[in-house]
Amino acid sequence: MKGLTRTHGRYSLVLAVALSLVVACGQLGLGSAPQPKAESAADFFKGKTISLVVPYGAGSTTDSGARIFASSLEEVTGSSVVVTNKAGGGGLDAWNSVYAAKPDGLSLVFGVTGPVPMFQMFEEPGVRYDTAKITWIGSFAWQPSALSIAAALPYKSMDDLRKSEGLIFGGSGKRAGPVLGAGLIIEFFELKGAKIVHGYASPAEIQLAMGRGEVQALISTPGSVRDGVTKGFAKPPFVILDFKRTDAFPDAPTLPEVLKLSSEQERILRVFASIVDQSRVVFATPGIPEDRVVFLRESFDKIMEKPDFLQQIQKFYTPWTGATKGKDLGVEMQKIMAVPKQEITKIDEIVNRYVK
Repeated sequence: MKGLTRTHGRYSLVLAVALSLVVACGQLGLGSAPQPKAESAADFFKGKTISLVVPYGAGSTTDSGARIFASSLEEVTGSSVVVTNKAGGGGLDAWNSVYAAKPDGLSLVFGVTGPVPMFQMFEEPGVRYDTAKITWIGSFAWQPSALSIAAALPYKSMDDLRKSEGLIFGGSGKRAGPVLGAGLIIEFFELKGAKIVHGYASPAEIQLAMGRGEVQALISTPGSVRDGVTKGFAKPPFVILDFKRTDAFPDAPTLPEVLKLSSEQERILRVFASIVDQSRVVFATPGIPEDRVVFLRESFDKIMEKPDFLQQIQKFYTPWTGATKGKDLGVEMQKIMAVPKQEITKIDEIVNRYVK
């Protein structure tokens, strides 16, 4: 029995030593096959082809901006970028196709920000995407809406304009920025006898109508307003229909600065500012792996600081108003899409009261 005990003891000791060696080897990475290194997001995009879809025809300002952006995107990602024009449905064809694409980060849209939530909020037929679920990469060249009046009118400020009667606003489509903005101005400032005449093809055409005396006021972007001022058709803007001023006309106050808004009016203004936002935006399919989302957003941020990109892009978008990070843009879109439906229909109701 004693011999057996000694043998058993020696066996136990040998086994314990062997197990210790196995554990030690495992900790040192010895005796096992090397594990493959996980592919980083940068590795994934390198050498791949990114499809950058533009929801407008070739030769448009947005198309030109997309091609400048594509060149820089190739540099910072190591990918090849193919720009594809997919006009149709006012942008719906492009948005729907990218939304439904494989969630690998290789399908992007380069377009205008505001119409994306607007089409969904107003339940336009053909919408097959959820704005709140879109992967937002970033936006740039923010331009708010501004109120400008005909140069021939005697008014010099919003205080003067409140005393006007029968002011005629020019507009394009019934749900385009000039018409929606005009409805808000008439309603909020209680302009007597004011109305909206829509159907003009563009802000430039409305400015010509201002010069002829057909209309007296226009809601448009600062760039468009500046063009009207330069040509002698319009005065510098009296008010910016947003919550922050624009460097294009730094002396023009925001709407909340000249009018104390009710909580409902503030929400309506916030919705309006979002759906008429003319900034250029880049977004992608929902469900992309988080590390690739981070990589795309960081790539966008790098492009927004590239001197050669800024030099080229600012020829189309002046004054340069900077960029919005994708994460911040996504948060803002979720807030907008959470607005109750009755407040969306309220905008339609306001506009319908004044459209003639």
